[in-house]
Amino acid sequence: MAARGDRCDMVKCVFCGRDEQPHKGLHLILNVGTVAYYCSNKCRKNAFKLSRDKRALKWTEAFRIEQQHTAAQAARAQKLAVK
Repeated sequence: MAARGDRCDMVKCVFCGRDEQPHKGLHLILNVGTVAYYCSNKCRKNAFKLSRDKRALKWTEAFRIEQQHTAAQAARAQKLAVK
């Protein structure tokens, strides 16, 4: 039997991408039946109250993924330009 900390169904914050911690954060159940997990009040306010794009904030996982994607595209374009 797996220990409580070794759960396979760990969820991530829908805004910043941080893993869920036991007894922390907020699970928001929307009318359409989806469950959104927010790890902190900071993430919840940035998503709802301020309507910010998570790809534009440097402290989110989506920003880091977007930066890696654009860097890879730039490298591909540079490689094609050299040929």
